Amino acid sequence: MSWASSRKTTRPEDMAYCLMGIFGVNMPPIYGEGEAKAFMRLQQEIIKWSDDHSIFAWVAPSEDHKETRGLFARSPSEFRLSGEVGISESNATSFSFDNNGLRIHLPLIPQPHLGEDLFVARLSCCARDDRYIGLYLRKKLGQQYVRHRPDDIPLIDKVSLTSSLETVQEIVVKESSTHQHRRMRSFYSEDITIHLKLCSPEITVVQFDQCDNFEFQFDANRNSWTIRVHGWVFRWYSKVLTKIRCKTRTGEEFEISLQADHDTIISEGWAVQLRHIADEVSLSTGSITQDRHILHLEHCDALVSSALHRTGDAHKSILEVDYLPSQNSISDFLHHIERIAELQCANSDTLNLMIDCPNKRLRQIGSQEVFPSLLSKKYFHMYGVCYISVPTLANEKHCVLAYNYYSWRNSLPIFVVLGLHDEDQHTIPWIDVIVPSSTLRIADIWELYRNSGQRFERRRDGKTVASAALEDGLFVIATIENRTHLQRGEFNIKINIEEVGFRGGSRRSISEGNGERISRNDREPGQREPELKEE
Repeated sequence: MSWASSRKTTRPEDMAYCLMGIFGVNMPPIYGEGEAKAFMRLQQEIIKWSDDHSIFAWVAPSEDHKETRGLFARSPSEFRLSGEVGISESNATSFSFDNNGLRIHLPLIPQPHLGEDLFVARLSCCARDDRYIGLYLRKKLGQQYVRHRPDDIPLIDKVSLTSSLETVQEIVVKESSTHQHRRMRSFYSEDITIHLKLCSPEITVVQFDQCDNFEFQFDANRNSWTIRVHGWVFRWYSKVLTKIRCKTRTGEEFEISLQADHDTIISEGWAVQLRHIADEVSLSTGSITQDRHILHLEHCDALVSSALHRTGDAHKSILEVDYLPSQNSISDFLHHIERIAELQCANSDTLNLMIDCPNKRLRQIGSQEVFPSLLSKKYFHMYGVCYISVPTLANEKHCVLAYNYYSWRNSLPIFVVLGLHDEDQHTIPWIDVIVPSSTLRIADIWELYRNSGQRFERRRDGKTVASAALEDGLFVIATIENRTHLQRGEFNIKINIEEVGFRGGSRRSISEGNGERISRNDREPGQREPELKEE
């Protein structure tokens, strides 16, 4: 189901009908019944021969948070987060469907802090981290229940689970009425905006291919271009729409080809290619459909990277282009990442992070916001929350997030360093925060936490909360914790700015997560500041 979650069909009912062969079921097609009814009929056919509870492990869109649902999904897209859910255990109970709803035996765990009528039903299937999948259920009349919070799936630890906490009951989960939703008009027929960010002063745009329906606008303050495509319906599968010629300070030129790729879902139908001027543009399948590229500039011995990001708006994308000189201490690592990209192999040591940064004064710094960044995949969401997947080396399981804090006085760089530490066959997350007083690159910060770096011991501390002083009374506080619900990231990161008041003329201290208290006013004369200074 998760494999088909991003599939698009011409007719809405075909989203269900095209899966009959995969699941080995048959049902008559009824065009006009709508996607929700067709998909519910498909699931009813599946449960006639399968008692696998993972068919109930779906997540509704966030706008359905207050809606009550049954145990059946309305679309394969609701299985977008379920790829890591395994099949049910051998002792899974059977179930059946009738006009009252789905009749099933499930262990129920009361949730008195949420309400007397709220329970978590434990399914017999587990996520990747070997924790049970749970569903919120609200009790109605008798043994009838409905699914509560359909956009949320709690994870239940096997260690903390005891027989006294849950009781197995036969319940009936009532299905909500399915009504047809009007299909959203394809964004291809509306205006599309692409923000081209030049993240390094070493790169300038020399020329755009002038095309009809295209509008180009330059923002000198942000060193970025805005590309608008006006009301264009793309009826081809692979078409280069415009070429952007760029030049480095040393005079070497390269070209960015922006392509409408109707046959892929990468970056909402867009793809990008990075190439030398002398090379020919190839529309064959392969690198053209990637949204990350690395190009080696031989004359100036440097790397150029391009990254095409989705945003929360399907009509907007961000294209970031960066310049990376090769004469530095991380050259070998960058080339190692480049080889991985060429081989298209999956890195088993990947940090999958869900980052919550609600403070509007904290802003990310272009493509330099994540290191290593050349293969990181980012899905941007609203309200300051985003998902980032960062590849790491086998023995260097850490990454750096870079932000700028803006106030009426000045702007301060903030680096949040986090990673995983292996200890006694367990993987322990850790986090650290740096507010440097001197100019440092994000790559330099990453070097400090390597096995041979000056701050390697911070990895062993295993702190889950870290802090650093910004200005009078303000601290940046970062936390990392394991996920408690089914989501894209395996770890939740929260970065925020908090104000610390005064007590008796001295600033109150805050904990850094390991029991020590740090206050700048409490330091002895000549004592080193807790933040990074001389490095």
